[in-house]
Amino acid sequence: MLNFGKELLKKGKQVLMNASEIETKVQDATGNEAWGASGTTLLEIATATENEEERSLIQGVLFQRLRESGPNWRQCYKALNIIDYCIKNGSESFISEWKSNMSRLEACKQFEYCEPDTGKDQGINVREKAKALIELIQSSERVKEEREKARRARERFHNDSKGGLSSEDVRNNAAAGSSSKSSSSSLPDSAAKRNDDDDWGDSPVGGPRKTAP
Repeated sequence: MLNFGKELLKKGKQVLMNASEIETKVQDATGNEAWGASGTTLLEIATATENEEERSLIQGVLFQRLRESGPNWRQCYKALNIIDYCIKNGSESFISEWKSNMSRLEACKQFEYCEPDTGKDQGINVREKAKALIELIQSSERVKEEREKARRARERFHNDSKGGLSSEDVRNNAAAGSSSKSSSSSLPDSAAKRNDDDDWGDSPVGGPRKTAP
């Protein structure tokens, strides 16, 4: 009943904002709440970048979030995290589009915001994430490496959820078996499945360097 209520609320929000399902998903994933999007949501967004129309809608929301300022620093920071995730897990076209929009990321390196009550610099989270993202996009070799790591992680998770082994695990296990004198070999430990309800600090794309209480 609770999930049904959430779905109704989401549909109502889409109607009021005249937003598509993917736009609403990205908006929710880049809200001001002090936690990040689930791994499932991030993967759904990254997968949607394969579709030209949906990719355009995703980019529109991300462009808007990067224009946020001041106390809305989390929206900007989360948008950068989604860009990072989609570069590693999304379509090649998504990467090309961000190579053509580096100025939007460069602007985030100047983000300034300190909490009025504590004086804590929250802008540093945006500045450092933007800097790291720019360095990644500018290195085709690093992008290639990160995408391969992400591909292996997805494959391992997929096989793990089915109780099986990834091709990498099979190769590693075969190599270990060939060098062992034992007549039987043990299976490699399964990678822990990431919970969809991970909190902000443990989100797949990582939490901010300094989080607000």
